[in-house]
Amino acid sequence: MSEYMMVRFINQAQSSIEQGDAARVLLQQQPYLHVNQENTIEQITNRILELTIYKVLPKVQPGLEDLLHHNLETTIKQSDFYQILQTFSPVNILPKEMTEQLANYLAQTAVDVVATTYEDDEGRKIIDNFSQEFNESLRRELQDEKTLSQLQSLLSDLLEEVKLNYIQGGLKSDPEQTLTEIDSLREATES
Repeated sequence: MSEYMMVRFINQAQSSIEQGDAARVLLQQQPYLHVNQENTIEQITNRILELTIYKVLPKVQPGLEDLLHHNLETTIKQSDFYQILQTFSPVNILPKEMTEQLANYLAQTAVDVVATTYEDDEGRKIIDNFSQEFNESLRRELQDEKTLSQLQSLLSDLLEEVKLNYIQGGLKSDPEQTLTEIDSLREATES
């Protein structure tokens, strides 16, 4: 019974997304009721930001260093100045160690700057303003018909995948039969 209810709920959510009802609700500015007088979305955003700054960034710092090293080395080697220096000296003027040190320094500095800015009152205000501007800009961009259509399709597909993989227990030994059963369930829940 609970599987049937979850499938029905997901089908209704898919229908709402596909018809654009969900987008209208999310993108329209309207009064919003908060539980316990607190902005839950803001709390979730702050928690994700804290996790990103204090847990995720330090863990991905080596990858950031690799990315910066690659970009620095490529950019420097493509510069006119580097090309001119290479004509005067066949020796590799910019050793790999130097770009690695610079990349490591920049990555560490970026992680430290974000963390200290987040802890500072004035820096926190800047981050909050940036976050608000980002949200407003994202909301405007999400109203683009092509983008909205693509996201609605992707969300509908994601809900279908959740239904297939988690609610209905994944594909059985015969994927075609599973899809037939899903279509039957969909028809039953839509009527």
